[in-house]
Amino acid sequence: MPKHITDTTQLKCDKGTIPSLLSVTSQTFMQIEGKFQATEEDKKPNINIKPFGVCSITKMSCSPAPIKWQNTSVFEIDGKKELLDDSSCQCSVGGKISIIKSAQSFSEEVEGSIYQPIFYMPDNGSDDKYNGYYYNYNGNFEGKVTGQKNGNESDVYACNEKGIEKDTFINAKKLKITHNDFQRVCNIVKHEGLSNEENEYLFIAHANYNEGRDKGTTMLARLMTGYSSVDIQDKKTELSDTAIDTLSKYSRKAVIDALLRDIDTSKADPTDGARFWDGVDFLAWGIDTELKADSSSKTGHNKFDEYDYIKIKKSFYDEFVTKIKQKYPNGSPYKSSHNPKTDKGTHIHKETKRGPRAIYTIPASDFSRKEYWTTGEFYYKNKTKQATGIIATQVAGYSIFWKEIK
Repeated sequence: MPKHITDTTQLKCDKGTIPSLLSVTSQTFMQIEGKFQATEEDKKPNINIKPFGVCSITKMSCSPAPIKWQNTSVFEIDGKKELLDDSSCQCSVGGKISIIKSAQSFSEEVEGSIYQPIFYMPDNGSDDKYNGYYYNYNGNFEGKVTGQKNGNESDVYACNEKGIEKDTFINAKKLKITHNDFQRVCNIVKHEGLSNEENEYLFIAHANYNEGRDKGTTMLARLMTGYSSVDIQDKKTELSDTAIDTLSKYSRKAVIDALLRDIDTSKADPTDGARFWDGVDFLAWGIDTELKADSSSKTGHNKFDEYDYIKIKKSFYDEFVTKIKQKYPNGSPYKSSHNPKTDKGTHIHKETKRGPRAIYTIPASDFSRKEYWTTGEFYYKNKTKQATGIIATQVAGYSIFWKEIK
């Protein structure tokens, strides 16, 4: 016989990658074993029905769009048909949502009789519990497990959410990093980002992961070198698990997403192989005209000396320039010790409340030279032969991301 379902019943979508738990909000007076009974009105996206990981149709994070529950009970609660364990709901994106397990005892539906409790064993996967820190895939801290015989208390896991039983987590995956290192990487990624755009943090984390893999070391090991320009004290600081601001969650989510590539080797790299990135300096200092803000003799950004060529699609270049100009509409200011009388370039000097500043126009004038745009894209060729070139693969926030080509 069909059985009634309640709050925290586990759902699946045939186009998703992970399960989620039903949240009942349609009524607050009918309960079964202390949990509110579900009705056909429990179909609000992200409230009653949570995301199911990655959608195989859109190839992006699931954004549930339930239409209507089918195969509902003939009985109603306050005019709303009750849901059963064989009910299903079509998603307008194309998936089918159904029930896979319950969080408590179900009650069998028998016409003309009162509910008779039927024991339904919850399935939380393995019976074993593992020590460690657990974070969900959105970058929120779910909890810490200690005192178990399995695992180390410094282990880090990514999961969907908490399970029904204490110290259990749904779809938990162990990441190849210790808790302290994870917190430090997340804090550095947070400081490397310059905007409120989530993808900037995602791309930074994946580029850092790619760099670690290329050098045969870890994400943190590379970040602790000159590879990252973050202040050394911030590099040593751990991002608190209690930090719930948007950028903290973006940073944790990004680092988790990158580290999941250790587990799933087929997982896509959103940066297309980028290993490093640049911000406003690249556009401000330009190619060979502007004296760098941190130098008394060097003109142009270092990338133009270090690589054989630099290639940027026009769409990436235009997007990068637009975003940087929005941030610095009156030019980008830098602390500088330049001598204005012997300075090189078109940037100007101003006295500000924070002291003398060199103000650089965005972009530097030498980017407009026709010789760099003969193909319709930006292409710079170094006069001195170098071993590798770089190609821009992404732009996000106030950063442009580079892939090295040998």
